[in-house]
Amino acid sequence: ALRGLQLKAVPNRTCIGCRVVDAQANLVRVAASGDRLIVSRTAPGRGVYLHARAACIAGAARGGFARSLRRSVMPEDVKRVVAELSPTDDNQERNRSTPDAGSNT
Repeated sequence: ALRGLQLKAVPNRTCIGCRVVDAQANLVRVAASGDRLIVSRTAPGRGVYLHARAACIAGAARGGFARSLRRSVMPEDVKRVVAELSPTDDNQERNRSTPDAGSNT
């Protein structure tokens, strides 16, 4: 019944932070454009992929960007990209532990 059915290939990439191969759709692309790093799927230039997780971002910042992009990377540029990729829900846990304003506990 499945004869002749073509499965579409899913592109895989390696995360420069944890070195795990994953589907390209699960990773974020960072490209070197001139002397800057840009978070973009479509930016021209040499690009690298990484998971948007703290451990992977930290691994990439420790040298993964420079090694994979084959060029020196400015620490300020890495900090900017890390800030862009860092989760913005850092305060969620603190908000969950505070009681509702209207409760009498």
